[in-house]
Amino acid sequence: VPVVGVIEGKCMGFGTAVAAVCDISFASSTAQFNIPEIEHNVMPTMVMSALYDRMNRNAILWMTYTATFISAVEAMQYGIVSRVVEAGKLDAEVATFCKTLLSRPRPAILGLKEYLHSAPHMDEKGATDYARALHSMVNTAAAMKKH
Repeated sequence: VPVVGVIEGKCMGFGTAVAAVCDISFASSTAQFNIPEIEHNVMPTMVMSALYDRMNRNAILWMTYTATFISAVEAMQYGIVSRVVEAGKLDAEVATFCKTLLSRPRPAILGLKEYLHSAPHMDEKGATDYARALHSMVNTAAAMKKH
C-alpha cells in the first residue's frame, strides 16, 4: 500500500524521518523540519538510519549537528518531502493526488513500490533484469487490461 504523508507545522526528529520514508509526502509551504536530538544529548542515529539513502551525507550531518529548522522547500531539495504546496491548498492537492493514485491499476502500484524497495540494493544488471521481469509479470496481469 502506498504511504502518503502530509506535513503541516513543525516536523521534528523522528517525524522528519517518517516524512522521508513515506512513498509520497506533501508539505505545507509553512512546514519546518529539524533533527533536534543532539540538543537533548541524544545521538540521532535512528533518524539518520531512515535518511541515509534519501538525503546526501552533508545535508544529514548539517541537520543533525545544528538542529536548525529548515523550510519545506529545503526539505524537498534535501529529499525529505516530495512536494511543497501552498498552505491553503494542501488538502485539495492531497485529495487530487489520492484520487489519481486510486485510479491506477493496483498491480502497477505494487510493482513500482516493490521495484524501488529492492532495485537500489542490486547491481546495475540485476536491477535491469528485475525491471524486465516485473514489467513482464505486471503488464500481463488481468488488472492491467483496459476493458
